[in-house]
Amino acid sequence: MISYLWNRDPYHTPVYFIGAALYSKAIGKMTPFSLRLYSALLSLLWIPALFFLLRQLGIHREEVFIISALFLFSPFFLIYAQQAREYGLWVAVILFLLNRTLAFQKKTNLRNGGLFIFSLTLSIYTDLLTLGVWGGILVWTFSKQKFLKSFLLASGVGLVLSLPWIAHVVFRYLNQGTVDVPLHESVSILSYLGNLAVNLARVFWDLGYEIGPNFPYWSFSFLIPSLAVMGILIFRLLENPEGLKKHGLLIFSGLGIPFALIAMDIVLGGKRGLIPRYYLPTWISLVIMVGSELSQVRKNRKHPTITGLVILTSLGFLSSLLYLRSNSWWTTKPFHLADKNLNTSELLSRASNPAEKIAVIFSTPRNR
Repeated sequence: MISYLWNRDPYHTPVYFIGAALYSKAIGKMTPFSLRLYSALLSLLWIPALFFLLRQLGIHREEVFIISALFLFSPFFLIYAQQAREYGLWVAVILFLLNRTLAFQKKTNLRNGGLFIFSLTLSIYTDLLTLGVWGGILVWTFSKQKFLKSFLLASGVGLVLSLPWIAHVVFRYLNQGTVDVPLHESVSILSYLGNLAVNLARVFWDLGYEIGPNFPYWSFSFLIPSLAVMGILIFRLLENPEGLKKHGLLIFSGLGIPFALIAMDIVLGGKRGLIPRYYLPTWISLVIMVGSELSQVRKNRKHPTITGLVILTSLGFLSSLLYLRSNSWWTTKPFHLADKNLNTSELLSRASNPAEKIAVIFSTPRNR
């Protein structure tokens, strides 16, 4: 499995796929359903990972349920929880990385340093975009001068452990480029803003629309609740310095990937910043911060901000139910291979080993 990814698709790091190969040997048969089930089982790790992160953030136990409900009912996260790729696992390890970062910052000792190194290395070998999250965390640590030296030392160890794969991807990129992200496609600012707005709204609820030639622009109205919540959240954080301090790690770690992707697209060209799954760590931070405001419903049930957030949670729950009952926006694109439409079962029959079977399944748009 490792050699297959190393030689043919190093942009996908190996942790998820090693587990998938072992899982396929254990069950004896690999199908799209069984690999989706594997991804869904890994996504169950979100529950303990989120709980322990919220505890590290100092959020009261009775408020954890409200934040967890907003997170787990998000249609955006539900989509990626069962895709036959690494993104469900990536969400869990990013939550673990943030947890270990806070623990290491609060108590700088060998044990916490070792767990931070492990979480950083695991996250990078799950998805290379973790480097963007790490960059955001690095910026945050500059406000923690006593912690900065220990953080840099531990990060150095984690990055050295990850260096073989990172270096291989960089050299391959420089020599061959990447078929997934064309380097010379220009993307307008309006496309960036439109896609980010649509993906932002999908974090909380989903009407099934995708920006494109046939996009019904009247449907931009479904962005209003999510954008309103974002505006209220930003206002309340600016109004409350303690809130900014409390959510500092979430803010900077969440902004790391957007800044990195948009900067790369401006300098190198391409459309990395329009791919919604790349923003999963950003939406993790957003959902937790919004959920923190939602938790205030216990204190003031008549507050208009809280009423809006309760409605938003209900819309997310409804969107998830509708998503489970029907085809969603991401399952409607045809699968083309060598100019021929081939279904997954035909491709699986041609695969000669578990690595190729897994590659067939996760390369199908339905499983992305």
